[in-house]
Amino acid sequence: MAIFELHAFTRSAAAPGWEVLRLEGVWRAGSTKRLPYAWLVVDDGRRALRVMPAPAVAHPVADPAGSQWAAVFPLPSDLLATGRLAYALRCGDVVTIDLPRPTAGPPDPSGADAAAAAAAGPGVATAQYNAAEAERQLAELQGRVRNAEARARASERALEASRAALTLAEEARIEREQRDAAAARTPAPASS
Repeated sequence: MAIFELHAFTRSAAAPGWEVLRLEGVWRAGSTKRLPYAWLVVDDGRRALRVMPAPAVAHPVADPAGSQWAAVFPLPSDLLATGRLAYALRCGDVVTIDLPRPTAGPPDPSGADAAAAAAAGPGVATAQYNAAEAERQLAELQGRVRNAEARARASERALEASRAALTLAEEARIEREQRDAAAARTPAPASS
């Protein structure tokens, strides 16, 4: 299992109306493994918003020594100003890490590019996420189909076994009736 050691989670002004959340840390695991794509989850209590890093970053890699990982997540300032938000880092279906509230960081002019890309609409990161999510859903559906097919085969085998048992029971009933009928036709021995 992979774990993420958080080193920094900061919030900085970027472009007008936008801020970036910068996440830095180390991924660790018992052996080296490439992890699924990671995203930030921002939950306002009514809905959970999934935010892809911008620009797109490589899949995290976890290893015993710890692999450095950092990402920038652009968000509209008005979203971050609303109520109490909860944050989490999600890495595919492998791990979800609850995050503390981000600390204030210095203005991040480099985040303006990420904010501009996010404001322009779906980009490469979103497309990559959508593709990864579609692959995950396809794999899940294929697993469900395999399970349903296995259950159907088991049901067919059980049905065939039931039919065989009914056939044997019917043959035994017919044989018993024939014996009873033959016994009824045979006269009883006369007593002297």
